[in-house]
Amino acid sequence: MLTLKRKAFESIMIRIPGREKPVVVKVISAIKGAAKLSFEADDDIIILREELDGNPTHTFRQTG
Repeated sequence: MLTLKRKAFESIMIRIPGREKPVVVKVISAIKGAAKLSFEADDDIIILREELDGNPTHTFRQTG
């Protein structure tokens, strides 16, 4: 596990082998222990909150 500290409006880039564009995670705000994050990724990359992972009743909405 990698742990990083970021301030508001700072980003983390995740490079995936075989992909041209990285996944970019940006901290929008962090107030009272809650962080608001923004994710920029290709449309075919699925980003979920942990509690939704593995939930067979969850349906995915297509974008684009």
